[in-house]
Amino acid sequence: MTGARRSAGRRGTPVDQVVTILWRDVPAQVSATWAGVTQKAMLPSRFQVAIDRAARVAGLTDRHDYVAQWRRVTRDLTGPVDDLAALVADEVARLDAAYDREALAALVRAGGVRDDEPRGTDDPSAAARTDPGVTA
Repeated sequence: MTGARRSAGRRGTPVDQVVTILWRDVPAQVSATWAGVTQKAMLPSRFQVAIDRAARVAGLTDRHDYVAQWRRVTRDLTGPVDDLAALVADEVARLDAAYDREALAALVRAGGVRDDEPRGTDDPSAAARTDPGVTA
């Protein structure tokens, strides 16, 4: 987990939100910003291994095609946040539990794309805003 830092939205005002960065439908990183402070954490290395394997299955070996698959899912935070690091750690733990060994293997076999639309509640993009084309 990286340390906290000051952050601001695109227009210079703090944005209170949780952001999950995904390659296709495989989560890779969680960050949260509250009152201008940002905390980030990567998911366990098995997620990056799954992303790399899914990219090969999908035939996305060209760097440009691979990078184009990154996206971010943003959820606004409401109410006060007492411990930003704990919030991020809890979200990482939730995703780690939701994407067990078999779930990641299924995503790898499907080239990183979930086949159970609509997205369930274990998916970070449920009831959230998605911004495609994010580079991690």
